[in-house]
Amino acid sequence: MAGNQMNFEIGISGYESPFNKVGIRGILYKVLIRILLWIVISAGTIGFFFHLMKATNFYLSSVPQSPNSKIYPDTAVFPVRGLHITSFVAGSSSLLTPLVELVKKTELNAMVIDLKEADGKIAYDSRLRIVENLGTKRAGIGNLDKLLAILKENNIFPIARICVFKDPLLAEVRPHLAVKDKNGSIWRDKKGLSWVDPYSKQVWEYNTAIAQEAAQRGFKEIQFDYIRFPSDGVIRNCVYTYKNSHGDSAPVMAIKNFLKYAATRLRPYGVIISVDVFGLTCSAIGDMNIGQIIEEIAPEVDYICPMVYPSHYYDGMYNLKNPESAPYQTVYASLKDAQMRVGKICRIRPWLQDFSLRVKYRAEDVREQIRATYDNDIQEWLLWNPACRYTAVALKPKTERSILAKATSIETNVQTEIPSEKKHKVDLPEEKF
Repeated sequence: MAGNQMNFEIGISGYESPFNKVGIRGILYKVLIRILLWIVISAGTIGFFFHLMKATNFYLSSVPQSPNSKIYPDTAVFPVRGLHITSFVAGSSSLLTPLVELVKKTELNAMVIDLKEADGKIAYDSRLRIVENLGTKRAGIGNLDKLLAILKENNIFPIARICVFKDPLLAEVRPHLAVKDKNGSIWRDKKGLSWVDPYSKQVWEYNTAIAQEAAQRGFKEIQFDYIRFPSDGVIRNCVYTYKNSHGDSAPVMAIKNFLKYAATRLRPYGVIISVDVFGLTCSAIGDMNIGQIIEEIAPEVDYICPMVYPSHYYDGMYNLKNPESAPYQTVYASLKDAQMRVGKICRIRPWLQDFSLRVKYRAEDVREQIRATYDNDIQEWLLWNPACRYTAVALKPKTERSILAKATSIETNVQTEIPSEKKHKVDLPEEKF
């Protein structure tokens, strides 16, 4: 045992590494070993960053480029800061006038006006034959041309809001276009409201025709809302009749394909295209089961307008005990995520909260959201109050410079005159419905 142990020890101590050899062979050994070590270390480093990028979805090569058809670099030469107006308010001189004065006196310069509301009604004096035939017109705005003239006279940038897939009225008059229930009836959400099928090409045509008419009448921007699948109710019972009419049946692709379809038909009118999305989509992984992934939407539009209302974030989001009580932190974190995900594919213009739910919102709370927007290097924003009662003291007075910028932009940089060959294509043939 002792001899064997001794031989073992001699064998170990007697080993001479090639690194200790002198001469060309020894040098070659050293060089070869160092090259192998460098390859292993480099591969490990590259692999680490590869998996890191995969985990964070950060692939520069996969970021879609802004299509040449986009117009926002040419038209959005001033920061849009606006508020939402219902069709009822827009159609009432006594209700509209104070809001026009508010825009004139403050940093505001735009109005987002409901032309097609979430109940499906066409809320203006539409001249579309298909609207007449379907009986979906419930005009809150009796004279759209007069309204647009008022906005133009006061240098107010007009944005048309069109609610798309939440449409109980179209679902009622054309049941075959509605989202169905597994039992064969029309599916309804928890409020008892019906939706139309986001896969239906007829639904796309209907909403796009309304957008085209809005552009023809003089709106400078088309804003699509409810551009999503239903989010509440017994979602598992939803049946989409037209789902197999597309090559890719994923909800995300249905939303993306509609926007691509609409953009193709709206570009000749020279309007900006924007879309409203849930605020949570700025930070959520996946499509939240509503078909909204902002990276997929961004290439098809000029603006994404996330509804970053602090009241709509759950407790603990962004490590905030109550996001509604932290308007700056909530809006800042959400928009920061949105900017990182969208990059320069399109612009971000958030909807901010000027209403109260669990927490009473004051002027400083509105201002904190605006500050969070600016701190993300976003100069544009929109205010939402469902009753159109806005907090005037939260807004800064208008400067002469902003007035001139608006007037120049509205009059010279947004072309909405329709080419003559396009005008006759606005309407839809009745047989499609």
